[in-house]
Amino acid sequence: MRANSLARINLANSMGTPKADTFLKRFVETFGRPAHAIMFFDLCRGIELVYALEKSRQMLEKDLEHGETEVGYTPRDGVGYGLVEAPRGPLIHHYQVEDGLIKNANFIIPTVHNMLAIRRALMVVAKRYVSAEGINSELERAVGRVVRAFDPCIACATK
Repeated sequence: MRANSLARINLANSMGTPKADTFLKRFVETFGRPAHAIMFFDLCRGIELVYALEKSRQMLEKDLEHGETEVGYTPRDGVGYGLVEAPRGPLIHHYQVEDGLIKNANFIIPTVHNMLAIRRALMVVAKRYVSAEGINSELERAVGRVVRAFDPCIACATK
């Protein structure tokens, strides 16, 4: 399983904004569907960024002076789960509330979903640049490219 911008772009038929749709169409025509190369993550983030900018502009062109923006809530004791699609992939969260306060919270962050794919990509790099004869000086740059492609949030993925 891979979770990230590439997974979302592979599933999208439309981004919903003109320029982003143009880039999505060009991506699919050039690389096919589904595309698998991890280096496409950054390109897909770019398509999503174009969408976000276009969508923000559309929203800001509307009258923001009217209408209620506050959403009321009443704290209740119990257990709840949620899932939201974050930029790095799905963020799964679980909360336990007692006396109106959060007693316990657990998260499965997108980096956890990508760990097997990251490990496999690093193994490919290791096999390419580490041999019985020694370590190729390109190893450090290659590892950096793999890690940056997945954009891991290491601080969030550890306890």
